[in-house]
Amino acid sequence: MKLTTLRLSLWLTGLLLAACGSAVQQQGPYVLRDSLVYYRGNLPNVVRTHLISDPQELHPVNGVRATRFEVLDLCYQRLHSIHPETGALVPELAALPERSADGLAYTFSLQPEAAWPDGSPITASDALFSYKVLLVPGVNNPAIQPYTEYLKDLTADPEDPRRFTAHFSEYYMNNDNFGIFTYVIDARFYDPEGVLEGYSVADLKALTEAENLPEDLSAWVETFNDPQYATTVDLIQNGSGPYRVTEWIPEQRIVLSRNPAYWGAGRPEAIHQQHPEQIQFEMITDGKAVELQLLQQELDVSTNLSPQAYLNLMRDSTARLHYHLGLRPRDAFTSLALNLRPDGIRQARILDDVQVRQAIAYSLPLQDIIDQVLDSMAQPASSPVSPSNSLYNDTLLPYPYAPDEARARLDAAGWTDADGNGIREKEIDGKTQELRIRFAYPPGNDLVDGLAQRIKEGLEAVGMAIELDPAPDYQRQIQQHTFEMALLSLRSSPFPYDFKQLFHSEGWPNGSNFFGFANARADQLIDQMRVETDPVRRLDMANQIQEILARELPVIPLYVPTKKIAIHRRFNHAQMYPIANYVILNDLYLLKEE
Repeated sequence: MKLTTLRLSLWLTGLLLAACGSAVQQQGPYVLRDSLVYYRGNLPNVVRTHLISDPQELHPVNGVRATRFEVLDLCYQRLHSIHPETGALVPELAALPERSADGLAYTFSLQPEAAWPDGSPITASDALFSYKVLLVPGVNNPAIQPYTEYLKDLTADPEDPRRFTAHFSEYYMNNDNFGIFTYVIDARFYDPEGVLEGYSVADLKALTEAENLPEDLSAWVETFNDPQYATTVDLIQNGSGPYRVTEWIPEQRIVLSRNPAYWGAGRPEAIHQQHPEQIQFEMITDGKAVELQLLQQELDVSTNLSPQAYLNLMRDSTARLHYHLGLRPRDAFTSLALNLRPDGIRQARILDDVQVRQAIAYSLPLQDIIDQVLDSMAQPASSPVSPSNSLYNDTLLPYPYAPDEARARLDAAGWTDADGNGIREKEIDGKTQELRIRFAYPPGNDLVDGLAQRIKEGLEAVGMAIELDPAPDYQRQIQQHTFEMALLSLRSSPFPYDFKQLFHSEGWPNGSNFFGFANARADQLIDQMRVETDPVRRLDMANQIQEILARELPVIPLYVPTKKIAIHRRFNHAQMYPIANYVILNDLYLLKEE
């Protein structure tokens, strides 16, 4: 990657010096010479950043918390990666594949230098094992399983141990992206007895409906899912990436150090760099705390600045001296997840009524929330698909703020305030049920607290009672379907959006359909669009699915936020990207000058 010239417009007036016949610009401890920054300060060659929550597990396959990928992407590798600027596929462990004329076979060749930390080569056997893992019933990775639905077989090249072919039963719109579905992991470590070698793709798929797994496979699943492989530092150091975990204090800090035996050292691509000696992730949820640590130069990178922190830093001359500050569009949206299948015990039977869900949408003063809570650094959302995705329905509009319409929907659904206490009620199963909803969201974040309060005010104005639940386990509530309403952030990749993971009825209860959404027409359209070869017809199907979701509201899109980023100025390659993790931490490059 080419070195990036720092944006000097954010600096205070610089001092021009003459050195070695070339122009030199200096501001504080930063010297710009020939498009390179030389640092005359005491801060180390360590990148200090933060996560908004502890990943809780760093298993390369199992887990659902998105924050874990910010760590794992530096320690493990996929066949391919996503270019952070263009969104195109680029080689990581393997060259881009050879594709058969019918689009049903993809042949991959692993990089000849690719090796595990002990120097052993990464082979086709490792890749085949890694993809077979995704098919094993009982492995804790339900979110990825829809992407392997059309995988028919995996075959190793008998003449080349680094070459293999993935065969598909039919065209699927994301077959081209097979190389990014999972990390390649060391079969010797995770399957020392070679259990999965005895099972073909067809064998594993046939076991999906089986009541019991074969004894050897059942024992392997139990071991593979053992929490120690997700939490014990010594057992999560076997990835092929440029860094490895060397310290993890739960809820406080994760430290990555250079992998001394990294096979990709010296390669030119940014994803292979090991410039910082360490990359440290602090667990900081509070936006004010992040702002304070940046002002004290105790953090080097933040891609999760709150709107107020960003504005405060932009106004602060010291912050502008020491940091690049910038905005990027985000490939995610913030939403309200609704539980459409309440059990009537832990969750009252309220949100299974579409009119109540629509009333919630009409009760949200979204533009006021964006302007006042988010300082106008977001756009209203109308779909779970990112506006930058090719399958986005640009004809949908967000629900307007219409409290009278919300009241009318609740009246029509039989929710009235007969006792005049300000809370609507309805007789359900012979009992009077108040329209009382528990609202779960992550704790310890001022912005989220403010957002939750505004949502509560909007809903209570039309006769609902909202119980705020800033719960440390709110993500677990979502995964286990014990929530009623929850704040949820969802990402959208640059590739054709596949609705099956979140919105197909097959994804409940053991997949990622956290909402319990089931709609026969939506299922039919999802199944059809995944294998549709005509992009125009596929877009039409995607538009229809989004219209159904907008009407049925298993999830209420709120807004698409703007990513607010800070990078310390002592680093070269201080580039802010529109895709993936927005900053390539391992590519930040320090040049010290005494």
